[in-house]
Amino acid sequence: LTFGLFALLSLPPISARIRDLSVSIAGGRVWLTIVVFGLLLGLLYFAASFPLNLYNDFLRERAFGLSTQTPGSWAWDYSKAAIIGTGIVLPLLVLLYSLIRWNPHRWYLPAWAVAVVVMALMAELSPVLFDPLFHTFRPVQDPGLAERIRTLTDRAGLRVGQILEIDASRQTKKTNAYFTGLGRTRRVVLYDTLIATSTPEEVELVLAHELGHWRRHHTWKGIAL
Repeated sequence: LTFGLFALLSLPPISARIRDLSVSIAGGRVWLTIVVFGLLLGLLYFAASFPLNLYNDFLRERAFGLSTQTPGSWAWDYSKAAIIGTGIVLPLLVLLYSLIRWNPHRWYLPAWAVAVVVMALMAELSPVLFDPLFHTFRPVQDPGLAERIRTLTDRAGLRVGQILEIDASRQTKKTNAYFTGLGRTRRVVLYDTLIATSTPEEVELVLAHELGHWRRHHTWKGIAL
């Protein structure tokens, strides 16, 4: 769907109309034109992808009795994710065009370096800046369970900071656990649904599986926006 949408938008008549509309709204100011152009593309993308996201993330979850959200709650979370994504992408889009204007032939080299830095910052800052906008976190209340998890990560040579519980039951009945963060924000997060329905041994098994996945791929697994 994404590929088809942007392939369609790349056709000269359509892209030229979006460009001309952006220039008209921005009054010919170059950097404002880029922002307006990005917003228009974003609106078209969200309009095209919304029905599929609604079906996949809400209707199907409710059909199988997994979602605990109301339509309004889901729509609010979806809107927050869209606003956050827009706030992140628009400055990066302006920066990308700045790099292209600065060096039309080698712009992709500094753009690659910026992308690496941005991804690293997102991995480190997302658990403390963005995740709390969607969920409430608190330290795991069972000291014995927290100690088991700490022993597991230490034995694997993986240093983590906090061991937290997330109010996933506000959105779903599914159970899960994951590692997230980078550097000082590294943490273990357990769904409250997992803690409520599983024994400490089962929780440890789920985390061991996640740890094995991380060690194979050398990546941190985080929550999607």
